[in-house]
Amino acid sequence: MPPCYTKDAKCNSGLYVRVDDADAIYVELQERGAPIDYTIYDAPHGFREFGTQDPDGHDIAFGQPLSSGS
Repeated sequence: MPPCYTKDAKCNSGLYVRVDDADAIYVELQERGAPIDYTIYDAPHGFREFGTQDPDGHDIAFGQPLSSGS
C-alpha cells in the first residue's frame, strides 16, 4: 500500500488478516522487531488478535476465530 497524504496530515489505511495461528505470527513479528500497536488479546467480537503497522504507517491487524463458529 503506498502512503497517502492530505493537505495537512498523513493518512493511513487498515487491513485485517484472518489467520489460523495469531500467537505464532505475533511471536514472529516481535522477534523481527515489528512495532506492535496493541498486544494480542481475546477481543469481544470473538477473535484473538493484535495490531501492527507497516513501514508507511498503515495499520495491520491479525486475528483468528476463538471458535469454529466465528
